Amino acid sequence: ESLSDILKYSLRNDGSLVNLSAEIAHAVNYVNIQKIRYENKFQFTIQYDGESDDVQVIKLLLQPLIENAIKHGIRKQRAGGTVTIRVKHLEEHYCIEVENDGEGMTAQEIERALSPDGKSSGGVGLENIRRRLRMFYQTDLTLESRVGSWTRVKILLPDLNLQAAEP
Repeated sequence: ESLSDILKYSLRNDGSLVNLSAEIAHAVNYVNIQKIRYENKFQFTIQYDGESDDVQVIKLLLQPLIENAIKHGIRKQRAGGTVTIRVKHLEEHYCIEVENDGEGMTAQEIERALSPDGKSSGGVGLENIRRRLRMFYQTDLTLESRVGSWTRVKILLPDLNLQAAEP
C-alpha cells in the first residue's frame, strides 16, 4: 500500500509545490518501506504542530533527505538509530529539519556534500533540492553535524502568507 501511494504521489502532475501535510504523508510511506527493507533498524519521529499543514513546499523535498539520513547516517550503525523530522513556525519562516543520530560528518565531508560537484560523492538528491530551493524560494539549506553523534539538514522557508498580506 505504501509503495502504491508513493508511486501515485510521485507521478501525480499537480505542480511542483504541495501542502506540507501531503509531503509528510509521502515521507511516512517512504519510511514504511525502508523500515521493511532495513528490518526496523531505525526509528522515525515527526515533530510538528499541524498548524503548518497548508504550507506549500517543494514536492519530493523530504524523501531524499530521509534517504540520505538512513543511507549515510544510520545504516552502518550496529544499533540502528533515529531519523527525526521537525517543523517549526518561526515569526517569518517555517523551519524544516531532517536529523539523524548516526555517524555524523566531518567538516570536509559536509563541504564535499554541499559542493556543486557533490554528485560525485552521491549528492545528486541534495544538489537537486538545493537547486529547487533557490529557484522557488531564493533560499538554501544548511548542513550541520557532529562526528559520531548526529547530522541535521535545516531549511528555512519564507512564510508566503505573511508576504501576501504585506501591502
